[in-house]
Amino acid sequence: MHSLRFGERKVGEFYHIFNRGNNKRETFLDVQDIEQFVSLLEKKNTDKNTKKSLVSIISFSILNNHFHLLARQEQEGGIQTFMHRIGIAYTMYFNKKYDTTGSLFQGKYKFVLVPLDQLQSKIVYVNCNHKIHNLQPVFKNTSGIVCLKEKQEIFQVKESLNYFDSIKHLEKYAESEILHIQHQRNQSLLSKNEL
Repeated sequence: MHSLRFGERKVGEFYHIFNRGNNKRETFLDVQDIEQFVSLLEKKNTDKNTKKSLVSIISFSILNNHFHLLARQEQEGGIQTFMHRIGIAYTMYFNKKYDTTGSLFQGKYKFVLVPLDQLQSKIVYVNCNHKIHNLQPVFKNTSGIVCLKEKQEIFQVKESLNYFDSIKHLEKYAESEILHIQHQRNQSLLSKNEL
């Protein structure tokens, strides 16, 4: 994984963006929390001057203690502005609802450039993150692939189909890619244990 410095994010490039709860705490405790987070992803994605989107989200997954986004930066500094807004707004919502204080997420979000030749794999990784890690999705409709299958209009998830022949092709590719990713993770764990 190659992380990038602030100034290196480019307009038109895809990035895998992710973060988890501080000390691995759960950050999405019920359906209302998921709905609030999704709502903020839509509401906080507009440049105040140009009225255009800061990012285009083509894949996402929200699990109980972390989230993943696959987004294309649409404006200079779009990811930074967008994620700053999301972090503040969702933390304020969560702290008020659950009568807590302080940081909700484990530091600043992380992001990695996704080259076009790795886009199909990353679409699957983001959308199917719960399957890759053998986790049960806590709530329904918490990934882009579910929204595609149920024909829900959310963000720009339909755009992810541009990189596949059809939803069936995406599902078939996802099945094999999940097994491939899980195999790589298992091999990596075995190598570490051998040291």
